[in-house]
Amino acid sequence: MSDLIRTIESDLFGAYEWAADLYGDFAEVNEAPDRVAVHRGLLRCYEGLEGKADEAMRAAEGLVEAEEALDDTERAIVSALDAPRERLFEKGDPESAQAFLAAFEKAWTGHAEKQALVPDAILAALAHANVLGATRRKDVPPEEMKAHHVAAAKLYEELYAMFSFRVGTGEPEWRETMQSCLYRASVSWRFAGDEAKAARAQQIAGPVPDAAGLAGKGLR
Repeated sequence: MSDLIRTIESDLFGAYEWAADLYGDFAEVNEAPDRVAVHRGLLRCYEGLEGKADEAMRAAEGLVEAEEALDDTERAIVSALDAPRERLFEKGDPESAQAFLAAFEKAWTGHAEKQALVPDAILAALAHANVLGATRRKDVPPEEMKAHHVAAAKLYEELYAMFSFRVGTGEPEWRETMQSCLYRASVSWRFAGDEAKAARAQQIAGPVPDAAGLAGKGLR
């Protein structure tokens, strides 16, 4: 099974062919909000690739089915982020990242149904660490960069707990994503200058696998 974080990261930075392959591994997961995000991502990727009209049509059909499976609460939570989310995927720049994060934070802190926001929480962590906290942004004050990496690390650790629960209750397909949360938390804590928390996350995660892109395009 693939890593949903790496999948969304590939989509965000335009690696559509790779992202489409990775999204395919999550097309049948249990959680309807996750399936919505996956089929929306598949549709975006296939629309960005040449000669993929049939695949795009199937992704659109899958998206409709996933959206129909949402309950009213999930639908309201997910749809509230539609515009800023799509803008971030389209632009991938600091301005769109800031706009998405403003909308995400309102939803994340205002709802008990955080499971409906798991893909958006991953996107938020990537926005913090790989867009706003990217090392290529040389004109950003160090404290601002540090704050973005702290925010990303905290999100990844919260996501780790959520995926751990899923794996523990019989959803092994999330195991790789669960472990990736800790690797990425460790990277973000290290960029934030907190070696103790970085080492703690790394120790829990175990040996680092050979995973290209783990630190993210924006961290290279």
